[in-house]
Amino acid sequence: MAIEELTGPTGSLVQLQRRLDSSRPIARDVEELFAQTAYDLALCDDATTEQLVLTCIHTVELAGLWCARNPANKRPMTVASEVAFTRLKELLPHFDGWNPDVVDRVAAAWRVCSAGPRFLFTIILIRCARPELIQRLRETMQREHARSRTQTGVLPEDTLIMTPGVAALAVNGPRDNALLLARLTAAAGDLDEALRILDDEPIGDPRVLETTAAVLLDASRGVEAMEHLRKALVKSRHSARIRERIIDFHIQNNEIDPVVDQVFVLLEEEGDLVYWHLLTNWIAEHQPERLEQLRRRLRIQLLPKYVEVLMDEGDITGVAEATAAKTFSYEQLWRLGDFLSTHAAEIADKLYERAVVLQGSTAQSKVDCAALGERIEKILPFYERIGKPTKPRRLFRDVLERSRNNIPLKREFERVFGPRPA
Repeated sequence: MAIEELTGPTGSLVQLQRRLDSSRPIARDVEELFAQTAYDLALCDDATTEQLVLTCIHTVELAGLWCARNPANKRPMTVASEVAFTRLKELLPHFDGWNPDVVDRVAAAWRVCSAGPRFLFTIILIRCARPELIQRLRETMQREHARSRTQTGVLPEDTLIMTPGVAALAVNGPRDNALLLARLTAAAGDLDEALRILDDEPIGDPRVLETTAAVLLDASRGVEAMEHLRKALVKSRHSARIRERIIDFHIQNNEIDPVVDQVFVLLEEEGDLVYWHLLTNWIAEHQPERLEQLRRRLRIQLLPKYVEVLMDEGDITGVAEATAAKTFSYEQLWRLGDFLSTHAAEIADKLYERAVVLQGSTAQSKVDCAALGERIEKILPFYERIGKPTKPRRLFRDVLERSRNNIPLKREFERVFGPRPA
């Protein structure tokens, strides 16, 4: 199976390339074509490793180009990269990389990836590619790096990519190439040269700091790496990723307290309970006696997150007891009300009332008012069930009375409950 033969009910990579090369600014079926390509790629097992690697890389490259054409729509990259990266992790350890097209394809795909996919792509290459491919990629990036260094003052920091129907769009530039070269050089075993490449880049750039830390971590120089990661935290927009690396380092050294502190920061900044579950699973293996202490700290320090944990555990009593606190946002109040609506209707009623008042006090735009109206519509069956069918209308009316000049809110009230009597 060649790249050109990857077909499905709705299209193929060839069709995506043709649409990209056309003058049409947006092709409506692009997402569907990427979904079909990803589906075919996930199921394909009758091709050689070389053909599959080329197909995966080409898929990532086209996804990056389409996202560059339409920056507001990241769906093609998400759909394509999830499958393509997964398959590359499986394939690269068994691929020697001597096909002359592969290195050029990898370099082209890497250049057009946005920051998130580019980070994953780099990790997969460093962790999974065989030494032969790493060395060839390194040689290619060395040539590009040397060329860009000789053109200082001519090339902008971010080079431009042009495709038919697309305005000039910034993609990975000389500094990004230098960072990849440093990772490849370190992976090839030349740590001193990798650090020298990084030393030539501005140390204040968080990308340089993070890459330097990654190189040092791979070389088992964790203490130095932590210094760079802490500096990167101050400047980078990707603080969660940096904190995850710091956590990994402390876990490898069985340092529990720093791990706990970093996880609590992530819970506060990101809000994803996956960090809590990973922490508690790890603590349960090493110091199970600390689990109750962690839960108390979570309740005191991050009560909304603590209540989410109780909801995950199905602890209706615990959630009901915690709902009297005033620290919840209206989104959290809606979730708490939904959770308790079946087993603790009286408490759910109070939570919904608080949510309507709180969200109504901030709803100004058409979007905000529509969100409030839609949420109130969802609780109408609950109030019918508990015998208070008119309460949602009264709550909404009270909010409207406090914002009489809010035209979008008035229109939303009329959409949900009909015109108010004169």
